[in-house]
Amino acid sequence: MTSLASRLEEHLHPERMRVLRVCAGVAERRAIDLYLVGGAVRDTMLAPARPSFDTGTGTGDTGTPDLDIAGPGVDRGFVSEVAEALGGRFVASSAFGTYKVIVPGAATPQATDEETETSDCPEIEIDLVTSRSETYAEPGALPEVTPGSVADDLARRDFSIGAMCMVLAPPTGSDLTWGDLIDPFDGEGDIERKLIRVLHPESFIDDPTRIFRAVRYGARLGFGLETGTDKLLRSALRYIERLSGDRVRHELERIFDEPQPGEILAWAQEMGVLKATFEEMGGDAEVLVAAKFPSGEDGRDAWTGLLAYPVPPQRSQALSKRLNLGSRTGRVVRDVAGIRYGFHGLRSGLTRRSEIYSFLSYRSEAAIRACAAATEDETLRVALDVYLDELIDVEPSLNGHDLQEMGVPQGPVVGQLLRQLLYARLDGEVTTPQGERQFVQSRLGPQTGP
Repeated sequence: MTSLASRLEEHLHPERMRVLRVCAGVAERRAIDLYLVGGAVRDTMLAPARPSFDTGTGTGDTGTPDLDIAGPGVDRGFVSEVAEALGGRFVASSAFGTYKVIVPGAATPQATDEETETSDCPEIEIDLVTSRSETYAEPGALPEVTPGSVADDLARRDFSIGAMCMVLAPPTGSDLTWGDLIDPFDGEGDIERKLIRVLHPESFIDDPTRIFRAVRYGARLGFGLETGTDKLLRSALRYIERLSGDRVRHELERIFDEPQPGEILAWAQEMGVLKATFEEMGGDAEVLVAAKFPSGEDGRDAWTGLLAYPVPPQRSQALSKRLNLGSRTGRVVRDVAGIRYGFHGLRSGLTRRSEIYSFLSYRSEAAIRACAAATEDETLRVALDVYLDELIDVEPSLNGHDLQEMGVPQGPVVGQLLRQLLYARLDGEVTTPQGERQFVQSRLGPQTGP
């Protein structure tokens, strides 16, 4: 039997090892079996091919994974004891028997040839899960959950490379020891073969969100789809329509948060996943791969806008409804259509920088970035780049209070003059604060001068 004990010691941050040892100790005192499951096991087996694994600095499954721990005896009492032993805090639980504990970050000494340094480990998020089995009443439905064994828990996983666990506290009377790998679906072999493989033929039908995850994991790890899995995925695409907008949007957002989302989206486009999600959604593969957006919420909005770029204006609302977008991202989708299709009627009217500003200033920045990445129209692309690089933050040095001190009467005329002043600044007609004052005075007449 494969043991991961030495490899785990070598590649896992010492603070994370402490967490595992403490959890195992609590389990042993309670005479329950306990296992490390999920991404930490997979990435331990991939190390040192994934050098980021030993840093202990990531969260979630886009960097170093947080710790997922499962066992049939995991309950609130067990979790509370673990949290107290680790000096952490119990932050959440769910009806599915999932508990979350946050352990504060720590600094641990790292020996070097020169001197002793410290290596920071950020706070660690632990998901402690009661081992369970799942059944699906119909395709795309949320699972019906019942308590189960660790074998049941592994069998409900998405893919073979995630259906493995490492023993932390062995069952009483078994021959298992700390670090032993339990691998009923040959995930170790699929890691060696660099393949994503589902566990049974109905996997994508039971839960079509696995379609998105298969592409996401494959692209991130540099794995291909096992031949049978590829066929099963393509035949199950029609079941994506059964997923709620929230579930689809969540899977897309997880793709957007990956280090290379464009490559994943390009593969999803080639596989027909995006089209199955919404008929007109998608984009050119080269555009998707080349696109670069900020991280976080602004980046997610821009990626959504990029996928919405091919969608006709009359279908923008339908896309927002399909993904159950909030008002902010829904506006991005509308603005993308407004920029793409509104530009054609204004092409001759965007010769001045103020005209570019007037056309774009009330659009969301994420939509502008998305259009700049997607458009094949060189004139539009230049206008978008000029706005983002040079115009977006331009504003006059004078404000409304300054104008009133100069004699401008309170009311709409203040806003009108500020707008005119901004356009003059954009077009280079004024370049200094004194020039701005002269511009305002020329619009007021001599009787209201200072």
